[in-house]
Amino acid sequence: MNQRLDNRFSGLAQRLIALPRSAKQLIMVAADGLILPMCLWAAMALKTDRLSVPLDFAETFFWSVAVAVAVCWGLGLYRSVIRFIGPQAMIAAIVGVTASAVAGAMVNHLQSSVQLPPAAFAIYWTLAVLYLAGSRFIVRATFTRSVKSGAAKRVAIYGAGTAGAKLSAVLLGGPDFIPVAFIDDNLS
Repeated sequence: MNQRLDNRFSGLAQRLIALPRSAKQLIMVAADGLILPMCLWAAMALKTDRLSVPLDFAETFFWSVAVAVAVCWGLGLYRSVIRFIGPQAMIAAIVGVTASAVAGAMVNHLQSSVQLPPAAFAIYWTLAVLYLAGSRFIVRATFTRSVKSGAAKRVAIYGAGTAGAKLSAVLLGGPDFIPVAFIDDNLS
């Protein structure tokens, strides 16, 4: 059963990898457009202890998501190839979500008749950063694992410094090798 599920997922991974870049970008933007409002709703629910959200907050939801997607797009989060994503994606996610939370708080302060406490936007910021950055790294790890299943050779990189770190990143992107350890005595 588990092998069958792995084969199905591997087939799905291969089909997604084969999609054109614009389709992959559209999938990421659509996923963010669905999940970021859920992060804001969860933050509101956690702070106010109510599951329902008044319609007064529609503008807050809209502008929070619009600003997050626009800033992340401008910082290249949607242009990056998931298989090669690195720390710059975390910075883009943090900047995008910070701009989103600030925009949401400003819209809420200026437009809504019912005001949310600032802590709700801090909770939103935390949830959104976890989603934006975490989802990219989870997808990267999952796709790398499914693409490299079986045929890849395991390698260890020892004592290569910055060049070894770059080599490890390049090897993670290809189907032939899996870096299992990176050890550098000079980094400690």
